[in-house]
Amino acid sequence: MTLYNSIKTPAPENIHNIVPQTSTPFSKQTMQKAIKMLNYLTLHTWPDILFTTNLLSQFFSEPTRSHWNLVKHLLRYLNGTQGLGINYTKAQQHKDKLVGWADADYAT
Repeated sequence: MTLYNSIKTPAPENIHNIVPQTSTPFSKQTMQKAIKMLNYLTLHTWPDILFTTNLLSQFFSEPTRSHWNLVKHLLRYLNGTQGLGINYTKAQQHKDKLVGWADADYAT
């Protein structure tokens, strides 16, 4: 994937225009492997691709070439975002604190 140009969005603007009847059929086995891999990444490292992966999962049984193009678009996005993430490091001085709050009085 390093040979391909990266892109800044996980899905194209016309993502809702993917209609299964308008494109040629694509290999079901290849598409299923790709969607399984994307689901794994969604759950463990890249939650920002959840919407696109969920949309692709709807076409798990009858993939088309347009769905495969969406997978390739998503892979190009992942290629460009490999270095992004949330990193927690131990600081020498304890100036920064991770603080959480809960509304314990919500039920009353």
